[in-house]
Amino acid sequence: MDLRKLFFVVPLAIGLMAHADETFSHRVVAEEATGTWCGYCIRGIVAIDELVAQYPEDFIPICVHAGDDPMALSSYPTPMSTESLPLMCVNRDAGTVNDPSKMATYVNIQFQMVPEGEISFTECVLSDDQKNIHAEVSSRFDHAANGKTYGIAFVLVENDVYHPDDYAYMQMNAYAGGDLGEMGGYEDLGNYILPSDIKYQYVARAAYGDAYGYEGSVPDTYEAFEPFNFAQDLDLPIFVDNVNNLQLIALLLDENGVIINADRFSISGYENQEAEWTEPEFSQPNDEYAKISWPDGYKVELVNDAAATLVVGENEYTLTYENHDISTYLNDLFVFFPYEAGSIADGSLCHFSMNVDCYTLLIDGVKVECQDLDIQWEYGLETNIGDGFSYDAVYSDGVVSYVCVPGYFVDIRTTAELTLERDGVLVATYGKGSIAEDIDWDNFCETLSVTLDGGDISEMGDYVLTLPASDYWLMSLEGEIIESVDLVAEFTIQSDALSTVATDKAIKDVYYSTFSGVRVSNPQHGLFIKTIVYQDGTTIIQKFLLR
Repeated sequence: MDLRKLFFVVPLAIGLMAHADETFSHRVVAEEATGTWCGYCIRGIVAIDELVAQYPEDFIPICVHAGDDPMALSSYPTPMSTESLPLMCVNRDAGTVNDPSKMATYVNIQFQMVPEGEISFTECVLSDDQKNIHAEVSSRFDHAANGKTYGIAFVLVENDVYHPDDYAYMQMNAYAGGDLGEMGGYEDLGNYILPSDIKYQYVARAAYGDAYGYEGSVPDTYEAFEPFNFAQDLDLPIFVDNVNNLQLIALLLDENGVIINADRFSISGYENQEAEWTEPEFSQPNDEYAKISWPDGYKVELVNDAAATLVVGENEYTLTYENHDISTYLNDLFVFFPYEAGSIADGSLCHFSMNVDCYTLLIDGVKVECQDLDIQWEYGLETNIGDGFSYDAVYSDGVVSYVCVPGYFVDIRTTAELTLERDGVLVATYGKGSIAEDIDWDNFCETLSVTLDGGDISEMGDYVLTLPASDYWLMSLEGEIIESVDLVAEFTIQSDALSTVATDKAIKDVYYSTFSGVRVSNPQHGLFIKTIVYQDGTTIIQKFLLR
């Protein structure tokens, strides 16, 4: 059976007739930021279900999972924040970002408006190996080219995502018991909806094209109601459960990234292919461990009694999961060099082997038939820092946050030590071998937060907090361990820190302002003043210089 199937082709005659048709189909897109860990996100599920019932053909929902959620995407072009959920927006208009309870209002408003253009699929083809989709669309506007830049993008969603035996797919339910009122019947369910009792719909699996669409996807010149075509090959994520439950959504975007109109195509009629073993890639830093990586979307897990053999030169060592000699993180397997190996000379031949029974490999919860691992390499490969790495050092209310640009992660060594200086003089150290006590950290995190002791920052002055490059690992999104740099945060305190204010004083007002006098609601970086006004009239002012 030839799995490469032409789903839908618009005959040429219809394309020619479209010029005479000056009425547009109109579809509205609503994107919801959600998470299995978010009990209040039930509001979004209910709102979407109601709108799908009201507009079954023309309403297009997309659920963007975020946070500690097995369906979360690492990146997605949306004006919504994915940190405080639930949220939604309609047609990617920042002015519609709101609680999902407002979704129907904004959607109904959009359906009352007349779009300036339309888009429709003319071809959608899934490759034989089910690894990519060839998509072609036809678009047109109600006006001739006017110098504005438009674009076309795509989103892939999957319906009926169901993992009954994986508790990572359990959905929290804040409406259990009915104390918060009725919510589409979810008030009759428990605080946790078991994975066997829920199927997730409209799950965003991939976004193609940036926030403004593919460059050149809309021509510079066109006439009113004259159709033009755009074609694009799209890679299918490997963590898709069932290709027959996929929908490809085409978006026509204006110069601000707002959705003008959309279309969708449902994929069906294919035999699902079994997840296949793929050879992992090997990478090695120049210090104390090596890394074995599978492609994004795979997840590797060790069994409790896993053991492996590591040969370095003529010396053989036994590594165990129990002693943390080997460990996993998402699609990466880490092999730590034993302490008794001592200093390993560059060029030493290393050999790692582990039986197939010692680990499992999964794609979105589905196990892959694995093979024995047998990898050899020479110790001492050189790695260099990526050209795109940078970070923001942000100070706020006694907390310093190092925020890596997207695509990079940090992992703190257990022996790490940060230094805090005031006016060039050492004030305090943080870490001292008990890093978890002093630092809010997680393995390979994008943001490292350090909570400073109030007494250490109680005096006015210029402060510098430094994490040496030697005290953490830096990893790229592609899984490459790269050379670290010193992480430095500089900030200035020009009055007493908050910790010196009596805790029993009632706060009347808290506000921020820039030095030009402009108030801002919640500044994240820059030069600004924070003013705390207490009921007794006391005013505390803090000046922060953030870089």
